[in-house]
Amino acid sequence: MERRRSLAALLCVVPLPSIGVLASMYVAPGPVGASVWLATKVLFVLAPLAWLMFVERGKPSLSRARQGGFGFGVASGVLLSLAVLAFWHFVGEVWIDGAELRRLADANGIGEHGSYLAIASYTILGNSLIEEYAWRWFVYTQFARLVPPTSAVVASAAAFTAHHTLLLNAQFGGSFALVASVGVFVAGVFWSWTYARYRSVWPGWVSHALVDTTLLAIGWHLIFG
Repeated sequence: MERRRSLAALLCVVPLPSIGVLASMYVAPGPVGASVWLATKVLFVLAPLAWLMFVERGKPSLSRARQGGFGFGVASGVLLSLAVLAFWHFVGEVWIDGAELRRLADANGIGEHGSYLAIASYTILGNSLIEEYAWRWFVYTQFARLVPPTSAVVASAAAFTAHHTLLLNAQFGGSFALVASVGVFVAGVFWSWTYARYRSVWPGWVSHALVDTTLLAIGWHLIFG
């Protein structure tokens, strides 16, 4: 019974981000696609909580870290950020066209300093927390009821990578998306392992937020000089 329930939970939640990206980037760019993306984003936040409360009859918690973990989150975030900078130096500068990125920023309404800072703040403080909450707490936990812990880490990271690959392909093309997705997958494995180690979303969120800060700083450099 528990295994079937976990499989149903995964089928309900895991496809949502990919559906949002497909609608907004591939099938119906514009208001319709954006509306679908927003709807899937809202569901991605609410569905795990609703599943916990109404299907599993559990209670929400603040996900306090066991045995600390915040220092580990900071240290790992710094190391991963250095890896991102190295990737950018050796690969990103070759594949990413700054002019095209500026065009995309303008098309998406973030081509001005204020709008870029607003979306960057949301990404660093909000979206990274949503992803740790949904991918690491909910998706990893459901996978861990179906397969051994190591396999659950890999499976949740693969699910986390899928919609990022679609997004990267739409924005930067297949070659860059393929290579960058390897980095996303490695980060997903690491953050899933971090959740399994500390049973808390907070150490992974600190690490994730630092990495997103680095990525968005690179974006700022490319768009605004």
